[in-house]
Amino acid sequence: MNHPLASRAIKTIPYTPDPPHEITIQKLAGRHFQKADQEFDFAAQDYMKRMGGAEFRKQLEEATKGKTPDEVREVTRDPVHNYDKHVVVFFGLKSWTYEDSPVPDQKDEDARKTFVDDLDPDALEFIAREILRWTRPSLFKEEAKAAQKETDGPSPISER
Repeated sequence: MNHPLASRAIKTIPYTPDPPHEITIQKLAGRHFQKADQEFDFAAQDYMKRMGGAEFRKQLEEATKGKTPDEVREVTRDPVHNYDKHVVVFFGLKSWTYEDSPVPDQKDEDARKTFVDDLDPDALEFIAREILRWTRPSLFKEEAKAAQKETDGPSPISER
């Protein structure tokens, strides 16, 4: 359902890392989307302050050493990289099919936060990515173009 109210734009999708499980997600409301963006920015700023400018520059140089500008852009272009995954999952995950550990209701903020904090990194990444893809498909246009090129194969025109 593609309802304009985020709380009603809900869908169930396969949890591909662990078939046959499924997750039910909802679109993020505008303020939740904004909060995920801001929390990522605040965490990055806090990290830089604690580290200090010179140390940050040193680590940035080491992280990008030997990489082409395209390789560096590839990392920063990943839409999930620019949002706080915990905030995205906190507000976007409705339920899943693991009966031994149901997703706590958002009204119980402490239980919900503890639940999200307990997700392993791969689960957190997968769920956040799917919620963001559902909320803002336009963020993933580059990813869709690359996938299309892979499935299309080389163009017959370019082979001449």
